[in-house]
Amino acid sequence: MKDSVINSNEEFDYGAFLTLETEMRIKISKSDLTPSLFAFTFNHAGNYVFHDHTNSQKIMIVTVKGVGEECTDPDRYV
Repeated sequence: MKDSVINSNEEFDYGAFLTLETEMRIKISKSDLTPSLFAFTFNHAGNYVFHDHTNSQKIMIVTVKGVGEECTDPDRYV
């Protein structure tokens, strides 16, 4: 399954995630083990699919609901 089939925002800017990757590679190269914190705000409703670059079978799907939308089962932890 291609990510583009599930991603609903074709104009999504992955820049922050690419910057995070660069920063993490620098930390690894310096054997820096201090914890890092990364936060991102999704500004548009839709589905966003991310996968581990070393294993495309490891995926994370983020669904951002729009105004007035609800999860089908808000008590379910996925």
